[in-house]
Amino acid sequence: MQSLPLDSFNDSSPANVVVVIDARTIAGLFSGLTDNYGGWVHIHDGNGNTLALQGNMESDVSQIMNDPAFDQNKTSQFYKSDLVITTRSAKSGWVYQAGIPRSALMENADQIKQASWFITGGAMIVGLLFGLYLAHRNSVPIHRMISIMKEQFDRDELTERNEFDFLMNWSMTN
Repeated sequence: MQSLPLDSFNDSSPANVVVVIDARTIAGLFSGLTDNYGGWVHIHDGNGNTLALQGNMESDVSQIMNDPAFDQNKTSQFYKSDLVITTRSAKSGWVYQAGIPRSALMENADQIKQASWFITGGAMIVGLLFGLYLAHRNSVPIHRMISIMKEQFDRDELTERNEFDFLMNWSMTN
């Protein structure tokens, strides 16, 4: 309701304009929330009279309004299994409440968690395999040297071999 002219601040005004807003029009603005996420929307005036209600919360509206555990002044809070977001209009005194089920909120979080585990696990497996490959590749010369040394010590002590023969034999195997 608006008094005319707009600059009339005294108690008497020559005319008033009243605009009627359909509750379905208001609730229709929130249909994306209720259709996509299975949530609900409740709009009520400062006295608690319902102006618009949409979603699957019709029976629980009175419970929310009368429950002392539910703080009407908080902007967002969990009530039962819903995240309830509350906004109060300073001009009209209307209270807008929207509820989103916890399952709808956690759906995206679960997908992110699964993707994170998959990426982390894959990176760890690839890193482990790459580390094993590098460890094997770097240990091959040591294994060759050990096998040559075993060969040298297993031979008869009677045959004389010097260091030059040992290095020559080792360099031919590499």
